[in-house]
Amino acid sequence: MKKILFLLSLFLTSVTFAQGLTDAQVAAKISQATQVITNTYDVELQNIDQTLEAVATSTGAKPVNTHAEALADAEIQNGKLYILKGTGLYLKVDGSTYEVVQEFVSSDATIKPIRNIQNQKLYEQSGKNKLNPNDPRNIANYIIDGVGGFAPNASNDISHPIRLEDGETSIWSGASNAYYSALYDEFDNYISGTAVNSASVTNNTGGIAYARHSINGHINAESTQVEIGTVATAFEVYKPVKLIQDNIDSEAYRIASNQDSKVYSERGKNLLNPNDDRNIYGAFLNSALTEVANASYDISHPIKLENGQSARVNVSIGGAYSALFDQYDKPISGTGVNSSTITNNTGGVAYARFSVNGNIDAESTQIEIGTTSTTFEKFYYLKSLQEQAEGVNASITYLESDVKKFTGEYFYDKRIKELKLVGLDSQETYYISRIRNDAGQRFLVINQSSDDTTVARLWDETTNNGGWYYIPELNASGIYGYVVFADEDLYSYVNLNLEVNQDVVSQDYESMLAYFNYDFLDRDNTSRINKLNPLDIVEKTQYTSSGGHLTATSSTDFFNTAKFFPIADGEKITISDWSLQQCRVYLVDKYRKVLENTQITTGTSLLSYTVENTYGEDLYVAFTYRYKEENDLLYPQVEYSDSASDYEAYRPDGFLRLEDKVDLILPDKLYLTVGEKYNFYKKAMINANPLKDLTVTATNATDNTCRDYIRQFGGTPASAGVGTMTFNLYDNKRMLSQIKREFNKITKTTGTINVFPMGDSFTDINYWVQALKDNATDDGVTMNLIGLKNGSYTGYNTENQTGGTLDNSFLVDRGAAYVLAVTGFTDDGSRDGYLPDLYTDSNGYEYYIDGRKVDSNGNGVLRIRPNNHANVPPTNSTLTQVSGIGSFSTIPYTTVDTINRNALWNPSTSEVDFSYYFDYYGWSTDFDLVNDTFVTIMQFSWNDIERKKYSAENITEVVTAFQTAINQFHTEYPNAYVIIGLEPPTALVTGLDVNGGYRYVETQWQRAETYKAIFETFQGDTYSSFVFINPGYMWVDLENGYNTEAYTPDDRTGISVDRITDPIHPSQIGMSQLGDSYRGLIHYILSL
Repeated sequence: MKKILFLLSLFLTSVTFAQGLTDAQVAAKISQATQVITNTYDVELQNIDQTLEAVATSTGAKPVNTHAEALADAEIQNGKLYILKGTGLYLKVDGSTYEVVQEFVSSDATIKPIRNIQNQKLYEQSGKNKLNPNDPRNIANYIIDGVGGFAPNASNDISHPIRLEDGETSIWSGASNAYYSALYDEFDNYISGTAVNSASVTNNTGGIAYARHSINGHINAESTQVEIGTVATAFEVYKPVKLIQDNIDSEAYRIASNQDSKVYSERGKNLLNPNDDRNIYGAFLNSALTEVANASYDISHPIKLENGQSARVNVSIGGAYSALFDQYDKPISGTGVNSSTITNNTGGVAYARFSVNGNIDAESTQIEIGTTSTTFEKFYYLKSLQEQAEGVNASITYLESDVKKFTGEYFYDKRIKELKLVGLDSQETYYISRIRNDAGQRFLVINQSSDDTTVARLWDETTNNGGWYYIPELNASGIYGYVVFADEDLYSYVNLNLEVNQDVVSQDYESMLAYFNYDFLDRDNTSRINKLNPLDIVEKTQYTSSGGHLTATSSTDFFNTAKFFPIADGEKITISDWSLQQCRVYLVDKYRKVLENTQITTGTSLLSYTVENTYGEDLYVAFTYRYKEENDLLYPQVEYSDSASDYEAYRPDGFLRLEDKVDLILPDKLYLTVGEKYNFYKKAMINANPLKDLTVTATNATDNTCRDYIRQFGGTPASAGVGTMTFNLYDNKRMLSQIKREFNKITKTTGTINVFPMGDSFTDINYWVQALKDNATDDGVTMNLIGLKNGSYTGYNTENQTGGTLDNSFLVDRGAAYVLAVTGFTDDGSRDGYLPDLYTDSNGYEYYIDGRKVDSNGNGVLRIRPNNHANVPPTNSTLTQVSGIGSFSTIPYTTVDTINRNALWNPSTSEVDFSYYFDYYGWSTDFDLVNDTFVTIMQFSWNDIERKKYSAENITEVVTAFQTAINQFHTEYPNAYVIIGLEPPTALVTGLDVNGGYRYVETQWQRAETYKAIFETFQGDTYSSFVFINPGYMWVDLENGYNTEAYTPDDRTGISVDRITDPIHPSQIGMSQLGDSYRGLIHYILSL
């Protein structure tokens, strides 16, 4: 979980632990900051090193109470007046001089704001030696490495920064073996490329820079010298002269202070400072060691106890508790006692806080070391204020302060761990203060936004309510929102400068997105694409609506989306997952005000929820969810849509690799025949030719005969019924796709069904049609096939166009063809489909046989199409064979009728007309197409897709073509049915033509996406009552269902392999498998 570390300004200097610093650099800065504090205050800081290091490097770092670090000022004549916090001491600074003035302590309240203060140049040197051996910025026991970093080294020190004008050189004189010297900017950031393994360094940056040197043998006030120039000269002692207020040249460090550091020392037994800003007013500690608001109680500031020491407060604590806290003001578990006395038995230093019944009173309340209360004494400060001031004289810095003006009575407490951070934007500046009044404790967060719209977030701890508001004195818009506390005279704000770790603000377990200024114009709202990146999921947290705003709390079994999903006005977002047990969806505005929140649960069905933005403004969607059980890297799906689609893994933008874009492709419903075997081939189910091995599994099989084989799922349904089966696709353990489909196990039925197959060369090679009809005949079904083409098998009629698409074969004008009246044409061997026989007339014009409809005597019609010419009918009543396998060398005919090569094209109306075709050839007379069950099978063809590229436009064209054909057929035959038959992809055996494009990633991707578009279009309410989708592709064995030949690619080895002979068209076995796939669906339609 990402964390935010609040590092509050300490005093004259501060330390910022920037992202990217090494541990050594952090430790060096901590050491330096400790020296600054020690030299400045000359006070007890026993635990400062441990405190700072824990705060800076601990993975469990928490906000730290800071107390003795701040200064407040007011304009005093020509100078400035500063209050040394906690001492009552005023220090008047005027130019380069200072004086101590009278003690002053407010009887009403103490205002102790915090301000980041730059550490400025402390001295002006008169001699050549620029190295101040007492400068707190010197870093002991470190060296500079080759990239400007600080590395531990017990034999060396690093000098403080030495100011260099452009072109100037600094050099140190001392022992040999100087490590690196380097240049840094005014904030002590390393200037890339300036580190040199030399005692000298030259500033060639074009501006002011600051040199640091690795000092071999440590810095010695009696021998070490850094001077301007390229040659080291005789040593001269460093000579400081005076304090100046210009030339600010040091970085502004921000550090967290030790709560036990003191700028005062107590004289006397009473350890309770009634003015210490760590006292918590209007609250007590309960048995869980948490604060509970109560106007009759106060909580004392921490009192340091050595191990074994006891402390006692001289008042009753009632039903409240005293407790021990660690150096970060975190309660120590198990130390709470319902007693006025507490003993430290932790084994180390601890800090006692007492619940004071009747409030802290400067005239009567006392805390002392021991187990017995003695006579009351007032708390007081140092005996000599002047003596304390002298401790500041050593290295005081002139302060540039801009503490905000304030009015009224306030109470500020930096214990911000209880603040609910809601809607903080890491790109903006915020101010936080805590306000005390009769109504209870409140936090105020003020945002100084870039567009000058000042917005505040007010949170009431007592009622746990809050809202966002415009601040009236800074913005004319006035106050809006749920008003908890909005008296403009009763708030102040203090610069805190929050450090935000990347995009997430977190404290304890309250993890929230800090920055979500999405550009709605640039966002990707492409529908049906999973937008949830698993890297944006935060474990063991859950969102809640608190005070009308979204916040986050810890959880043992919930997960959060760390990033919100932008949703424009009018848009819909759907969240779905089979594996979710519970999900709560939130619709929030840019201030995290909750507009809607909905909880959804699921049993065995798909959990899905669609949220719609109807609010007229850009909003955001966030959600919390919980799993039913552990799943293999399966995460929820978030898509811009009005319903849930099949699960697809999140994929980054810009991919084109098939192994990154592959899904399980199946329609919503599948149909099996009771008593007949089925086989679903796994590689065919993803409808792609993968470049690497993937794993397909099935769970929750409806039919207990289903078995999982190496390459397929198979079984034989024993009884009728409807159920589901879940299919999973993995790349190793990464879930790529998961779908759940309805299985219909259909009992065989009898009856008559008229079938009109339409397609391309798959239909022209009519093996699958033969299997379709033979299966029907075996099942006792009378199947009448409609069409003029017979392929290699007479009696298995179809209409098709080899090499054509649905669009260019059946929906457009294709030019002239001719129908000849023939008699005695009984040649069953001639081909009229795939590789048809070719004939010529007496004028040399060539024609292909394109279909026939003749009776058992060969009387009827023969359809021909031109080969080497256009729109020229045959003449002289005889056709002569040029090539082919037919036994008729000549074909006599009597009449010629001109028609269109598109069998469905009505030349009178120039449009697609199914009934024209059925009437012209007498099919409507032969069969009852109105009252008997009537089905047309429209096959999706290999030719329908783009080759070697992915084209969204092509997908749209294919779907539009199917809609056009289906709509026209349904208009003419409203009681009939349509089956969209989906052909298999190419073979998986080896020896494919490298130029064929059969295994191109884009070709397979195009096919898969087109199938999904067909599903989405025709499984909806508009078509679902009369359109069915048959996934014939997954019934075909892509390895053994194609024709191969033995081939020896390397004569030296003599090893023979199987080589594909036709990678597109399955063999008779594969085509028959395709025909088997229709069996259950035919019986289902007959049962309707």
